[in-house]
Amino acid sequence: MSAHVEHGTVVWTDEIDLSPDTLYIRGEQLGIRMRLTQRQIHAIKQVTAEVFGCHAKTYLFGSRVDDQQRGGDIDLYITDIGLAPELQGDAKLRFLVKLKQQLGDQRIDLILAPPAGQTPMPIHQMARQTGILL
Repeated sequence: MSAHVEHGTVVWTDEIDLSPDTLYIRGEQLGIRMRLTQRQIHAIKQVTAEVFGCHAKTYLFGSRVDDQQRGGDIDLYITDIGLAPELQGDAKLRFLVKLKQQLGDQRIDLILAPPAGQTPMPIHQMARQTGILL
């Protein structure tokens, strides 16, 4: 893949297709697949930063990372949370309210990474292993 700058804008010289859920270069799929639109991804990342801090990372996992499935809720796993554990419960509620305001009435499941020193549960391990970083 190559690019050059024209009038302050990057111009790609190879064929690139950015569909809402998959990146293709020269017709070849790069394997980054998820069933979210760019608008949904942007909203999730924005609300994550607002509520959990700019260093928080959000992973999409569950049925939305499988193109063979249809429908399904949005399963999110958030790590690197910049809040004390005692503040995370209220932050989780704020996150869900803000995200539903932006995305509409979507079913959203939110799992927060365990605090440092706490043993992860199987859901934490599964979300991290199968999730796609947004």
